[in-house]
Amino acid sequence: MNRYVTRTIIVKEPGKEPQTNTQTVHFTNKDKDGNSGYKDPVTGEIKYNTDWHVASDLNAKTGSWEEYTAPSVTGYTPSQAKVEAKTVTAETEAASVTISYTKNADIPVPYKPGKDGVNDAINRYVTRTINVVDPVTGKISTSVQTAKFTREDKNGNSGYKDPVTGKTTINPWTPAKQGLRAVNVEQINGYVAKVDGNVDAVVVTPDSANMVVTITYQANKPEGQNIAVKKDTVPDPADGIKNKDDLPDGTKYTWEKTPDVSKPGDVPAIVVVTYPDGSKDKVDVHIVVDNPTPEPQDVHTTPGVVPDPSTAIKNKDEMPDGTKYTWKEVPDVNSVGEKTGIVTVTFPDGTSVDVKVNVFVDPVKENNNTIADSNNTNSSDKNTANAATVNGKSENKKTLPQTGSKSDAAAIVGLAVAIAGSLLGLGVNRKKRQK
Repeated sequence: MNRYVTRTIIVKEPGKEPQTNTQTVHFTNKDKDGNSGYKDPVTGEIKYNTDWHVASDLNAKTGSWEEYTAPSVTGYTPSQAKVEAKTVTAETEAASVTISYTKNADIPVPYKPGKDGVNDAINRYVTRTINVVDPVTGKISTSVQTAKFTREDKNGNSGYKDPVTGKTTINPWTPAKQGLRAVNVEQINGYVAKVDGNVDAVVVTPDSANMVVTITYQANKPEGQNIAVKKDTVPDPADGIKNKDDLPDGTKYTWEKTPDVSKPGDVPAIVVVTYPDGSKDKVDVHIVVDNPTPEPQDVHTTPGVVPDPSTAIKNKDEMPDGTKYTWKEVPDVNSVGEKTGIVTVTFPDGTSVDVKVNVFVDPVKENNNTIADSNNTNSSDKNTANAATVNGKSENKKTLPQTGSKSDAAAIVGLAVAIAGSLLGLGVNRKKRQK
């Protein structure tokens, strides 16, 4: 009874969600009496009208889709500027049209450089100036290395203007980077070349700063200095030269003989200084081998037992042979809990270090009962405690029963027999009373 003939126009503007425009022509088969068909009174069959017309006009057998003009978008060209009007009938199939946009080409900006030697947005120079001071006359000779960069492309343009935003983008620098060759530093016998600046081959970019290198000369005279190291650590020989900054770049430092740093103390050594021209100097230095730093660690013990002070030092294996460990402040081990003490670590060279440590006095479990404090034990328990001697003093020490001895085993067997006998006697007496 109704037919809707549609044309869908989808517009995809840049930066927006697609917009849908629908053009529809409504057709109907209602006749002048408002009926779409008629029912046969005999057969009951319904026959629908086959004459279609525009719903708003009985005489209009055709309708039309109107012309559509694509929206204008700055800097873009639509795939089609218009969608033409079209005459349709009730038999016309639905149609769909998609309009997309293509960005217009950028607008060239011609390359117009400034005066040579003047840096600007499209023309740039990076320089390295080398000044060499003669050690005898003091006269300065100067040379300059230059790297030139430009924004000009193969088309003679320095950039392009975006047709959408109107923003001009300048071309990247060409080349993106350049190399400057290494500066030759002349070596003069009897003098050390001192370089202020970078004389190596370098890669520069348009954003690199201009560089200045000054080369002066002074007499060779390396100065030694002491080096402090840890045991078993061979230092860098360069650390034994105090005035390395006064010596020429490329100077090398080696040990004439690798120093023995296996023991703390003062170790004499010789540093060989080799200059870039091949000449050498020998410099006496002293290496001071320090004792390692003792590291504390937690110690656990039981009431009345003062632990060995060496067990409270974590890195004993790093200490030199002959190192001694004593309690400077003995921890209170007469009650359970966290206690503190101080261990004195005395090295073979006579120096010492005090280390504060944590001592944890743990309760002792005996016959499923926990002895929390040695002051709460009975007299027989106290009689079994031995004394632990620390720095010539006596401390209470809890001694647990030695269950592995033969005498203890015999005592346990005897106790078991006595208990069994007493239980048997109780049973006999109970039977007599019952009788």
